[in-house]
Formats: sequence, structure tokens, C-alpha cells
Amino acid sequence: MNTFVPNYSRPRTIAARDSRPTWEPRPFSEGQAKLIKSMMAERSITTEQLFAEFPARPATFADGSKVINWLKAQVTPTSPPPSAQYDGLAPAPKDGKKARAWHYALQTEDGVKFYRVKRGYKPGFYFVDAQASDDFYPIRNRANREAILAEIAKDVQGALALYGQLIGRCGRCGKTLTSEYRELGIGPVCINK
Repeated sequence: MNTFVPNYSRPRTIAARDSRPTWEPRPFSEGQAKLIKSMMAERSITTEQLFAEFPARPATFADGSKVINWLKAQVTPTSPPPSAQYDGLAPAPKDGKKARAWHYALQTEDGVKFYRVKRGYKPGFYFVDAQASDDFYPIRNRANREAILAEIAKDVQGALALYGQLIGRCGRCGKTLTSEYRELGIGPVCINK
């Protein structure tokens, strides 16, 4: 059996990254320029603001690092979490159990659309599925999902009741509704919750 034994007696050569002399400073890189541009966009910083702080364009890698560190120190504007406006749309999952989904119907220009909304484990995240017959199809586009949640949030009880009236099942628990509760769109147990 022939096994490979590395030869440590021979010196290993390391390829040089560039041919510049060691006393010459490393130049400002294209990667730094891209990072600075993206950080400026994230933090809504204009070129005038950047030039007020750093009048000259960075020439060395160290100069670019100073600009990047200054940008890191700037506060990133945050948008308000969507969870505050959608809190009543679906129950939160409890202790590792799956979250229950609530069902809604919306009147649109194309007719009535049916949706299932389920809250995720991450705060403020909701799963939205479009219902077609007995099948559900996830809505993966964030903008579409947010638009649907915002439309439901305008009248949560109305959308829940419309689902129950048209499908014949309670929008909260999914049980079949009898004639007296079908008009309300919600079952006798769920109506008191």
C-alpha cells in the first residue's frame, strides 16, 4: 500500500499578489468603490454629503477604508415593521406548534379572490396563499403579498365574513357553517373570540 507523505523539507513558494514594491501603498480598489456606492444608497447619503466629509477621492486602500468606516457609523433609515398593522390577521404559532391559518375573501375588479393567511415564526412575517378550489398556491412576491395583507387589514372582519358566506366554512377554524351562521361568515365558537 503506497501512501502519500508530504515533503516538508522543500520550501513552498507563495505567488505574489502584485508586483508593486512593499513601500508603495495599496491603491483604492474597484470593490471598495462598489461597496461605498451601495452603502450610500442604503443609508440615503448623497454625494454632496460624502464630499463634505471627504473632499478628495480616495487614492489608497487605507483612504477607502476610512470612507467605508464612516459610512458604517451612519444610521441606516429603518422602515416601520409591517407586523404592527397586520397583527390581527392570523394567530401566532405557540411553542413549536404549527400556526393555524385564517381565511379571507376580497372583492376585486376581476371578481372575488380567496386567500389563506398564516403567521410565520419570524416577527412580522406572514405567509399568504391564494385559494383556487381546494388547492392553495403561495404568493412569493413580497410586493403582492404586502398589497393583499394591506387590503385585508382595511376590513379584517368583513373579509373573514365574506369568505364564510361564499365558501360556507368558518374563516377562522374552517368548519362547515350551518345556515344561521353562514350569513355571518363565522361559526358560533369563533364569533366569541
